[in-house]
Amino acid sequence: MNGNGLLSDLAACLQREIRLGEQLLEAMRCEHKALTARDTALLNEAVARKGELIAAMQACGGERNSLLREGGLGTDRMGMDRLLGRHDMQYRGGLQRDWARLLEIGAECQRQNLVNGVIIQAGQQQTRQALAILRGQPVVAGGEYGPEGMRPSVPNSHPLARA
Repeated sequence: MNGNGLLSDLAACLQREIRLGEQLLEAMRCEHKALTARDTALLNEAVARKGELIAAMQACGGERNSLLREGGLGTDRMGMDRLLGRHDMQYRGGLQRDWARLLEIGAECQRQNLVNGVIIQAGQQQTRQALAILRGQPVVAGGEYGPEGMRPSVPNSHPLARA
């Protein structure tokens, strides 16, 4: 493939990845909203949408990697940097802008994913604590475990409810 064909195909691929990445970020924000509102229906929608978008982005990433390989480049960041460094400004400017935007979206998605993960972990901790209370076990802050890998137990504990 000639350099201009590679660059135009790569530009189209990056623009698709950007659109998908923006949609993924929106789905992750929707997931955040559902987690904080404890809206199960909205959460299920957001998680399903997120899964679809991740699959589509992986396909685009695979296409981008194929294009880079066809251009004799590595599929990592250095491969893209080499491509951007060796082509004229007419093509390079737009590609650099799109590549930078894609990396920015990726970083935003990563941050949002971390935030959502913290919310999920907090909810799991609250559930574990509630179950411990119902079972008459001590409530352990921070999910601490004893030396045998089990939560410490109180010998004479009395559960609030028995099944």
